[in-house]
Amino acid sequence: MERNYSKPTSSKMLDRMRMNPALTWLSDMVKILTTNAIKIPKDYRGQVLEVKKLLDSDISGMVNSVLDFSIDASLVDYQVNAKNKNLTKKLNLWLDNINLELRGSVPVGVQALAKEYFRERWKGSSFLLLRTFWEEKDGFYIPTIMYFIDGEDIIVTNKNNTRNLNGKSYRLRISNTESKPIGLGKNEKLFIQRPYSPWGVEYSIPFLIQRGIYKNLKFLELLEEKGEFVVGKALEYLLLFKKGSEGLTLSNNPDFIYSEEDLTKVKTDFSKFIADRKMIGGASVYATNFDTELEHVIPEYARALKQELYSPIEKRIMAGLGLVDIVQGLTSTRRESVLNPKPLFSEIKTGIKDFKMLLVDIMSTIAEENSDSHRKYFRQDIKISSSVVKEELTDKMITQYRSAHDRGAVSKRTYNDILGLDLDIEIERIVEEKKFEEELYPPVIQNQEQTPNEDITNKNEKKEAPLENEDVPEDKKSIEKKNFNQSDTFGEPEDPRKEFEQAPYTKDKYPSQLKALPSGARNIWINTFNSVFKETNNEDNARMAAWRNVKLKYKKSGDKWIRKEKAELEQAMKELDIDDLIQIKELEILGKKSKLLDKLLENKNN
Repeated sequence: MERNYSKPTSSKMLDRMRMNPALTWLSDMVKILTTNAIKIPKDYRGQVLEVKKLLDSDISGMVNSVLDFSIDASLVDYQVNAKNKNLTKKLNLWLDNINLELRGSVPVGVQALAKEYFRERWKGSSFLLLRTFWEEKDGFYIPTIMYFIDGEDIIVTNKNNTRNLNGKSYRLRISNTESKPIGLGKNEKLFIQRPYSPWGVEYSIPFLIQRGIYKNLKFLELLEEKGEFVVGKALEYLLLFKKGSEGLTLSNNPDFIYSEEDLTKVKTDFSKFIADRKMIGGASVYATNFDTELEHVIPEYARALKQELYSPIEKRIMAGLGLVDIVQGLTSTRRESVLNPKPLFSEIKTGIKDFKMLLVDIMSTIAEENSDSHRKYFRQDIKISSSVVKEELTDKMITQYRSAHDRGAVSKRTYNDILGLDLDIEIERIVEEKKFEEELYPPVIQNQEQTPNEDITNKNEKKEAPLENEDVPEDKKSIEKKNFNQSDTFGEPEDPRKEFEQAPYTKDKYPSQLKALPSGARNIWINTFNSVFKETNNEDNARMAAWRNVKLKYKKSGDKWIRKEKAELEQAMKELDIDDLIQIKELEILGKKSKLLDKLLENKNN
């Protein structure tokens, strides 16, 4: 007898799979395991669009959260520092008013611009192209409107088919078929950064792709989708209906050996019973032989949902974000590495440095554009400073900053920035609260002070009247008169400034460091010091004014002081601000008044 071993057709295989749930389950698992590989787009625009699409629905619930945290942590305070105080004030005011003309459409200020910078750096293309539009403002030529272009809309072309670093032109994509050139306007300048790509390339590599986060996130997305598919299929179960047994079949009893027709009839009867049960109420009764067995079979889908499949991917994503220490020894304890991951904060601080470099480039361009009209302002270097990253601070670091502040190594402004306070506002409040010292004096619950605050607690006490009728000897009416009444001065320290007011410096009595000065410079120093000290009663201010007045007319050549030439003196006067000129004029007037008083006193004594 000839047998047919031909392969079954595909339609017959599908019919068998439909009849057998086990084959359906096997087919589903094959589909899961034969999914196409994850591919990263080769073109720059495709990469950027894929990155943004992936972040629109973050399947991990982690990448967007960490990147948003990084962006918020990078929004530190930025400040311009120049040697000229007026220039410092003007440039910091400019930082606060960036995009003021677009107020209502976009946020105003350097922090809003920094937020766009870090968003495009970490969650976008990492191709940072800043468009700036310049105009005359308060006598300075500065950029008033600045914004970053969406990376996917940037088109780069080489000028004259060259590969020079500075030989590129840029266009802005308007639609799929249209684009327009940018950076060619008279009042427009472009500033570009590609932090994750070499200098010579035309386009940058997005941060998420460069760190491997994109591919792992896509893999995790694939597992999540297939897991949902598996869970959906797990709701389908197999109802196994058994008739007969192995022992009865071996007994060759025809009553207990069932043909395919018998099994089909049993299946039909049971299905009819289930259908009738849904239509008819009452108790459910089904009668069958003793060799019938009913069993529910759920396919094994748990292997596709095991946590072991997800853990390595999540760990790789965390490493790409910088949440896992990649070098042993960066942190002292496991707790510190979790709460203060060094790779993450290293990337944040690198981003802040790059943004400061961008601001320095803009400041250098401002200096070049204004060097002719404001030479005295822009002949010195301009620096950009930023406050610390507050999210990185630990209790130990804050204690170290406090210790450095107490030793004078850290300024009060820096310490207030660490605490999240504005020093200018705190100074205003302290000065304002001085008026309410008496009202704000704490009530004495348990006096632990050796002596209470005399200025406040004893303010309302009746003071004794001075002894006007008491005979005071003539020799006690001089500086010794305060020692005549010992009850008033016992234990009171001497104030050297009070004694100094009655004994100012003279041509014969002056500090030893003035011996190196010529007589003319020494006289200027002594007259200026005495005049300013008499008006302000502040020795530091008097010394500062005295040396400033000397250096205006004299200069140090080697170990000697010599008088400046007329041309040098005129140039020094031109470089001074109006406030400095007014102050010098006041010092000259004070000096003349001092000389006049000396002559009057001398004539009176004669």
